[in-house]
Amino acid sequence: MASNAALTLAAEVDQLRAQVADLEKTVEKVSGFCAQRAEYITALLNCHPDNGHDYDRWQGHAAARRQLSELLGLPVAWPAETESRTGPVPAEGPHGQTDTP
Repeated sequence: MASNAALTLAAEVDQLRAQVADLEKTVEKVSGFCAQRAEYITALLNCHPDNGHDYDRWQGHAAARRQLSELLGLPVAWPAETESRTGPVPAEGPHGQTDTP
């Protein structure tokens, strides 16, 4: 009788290990999804002001990743931003002047 209990316990342990392995794979996928936010932020910063379609698309992708990060308790700036951020470069006019005074 004891050997049946040991076999049952061993089978349960194996099943739990398989579930943990599946969960670890899922965590990697979700973490990768959230980490892509940095790429979309870069795309937003590099998007030309006249290109509203791309800007809206990149903004939607970045927002989805931010929201998921917040829900899961992950850092919103994934991976954590350690460098100071700079804004986009002002667009040049037809004669080389910038739009800023």
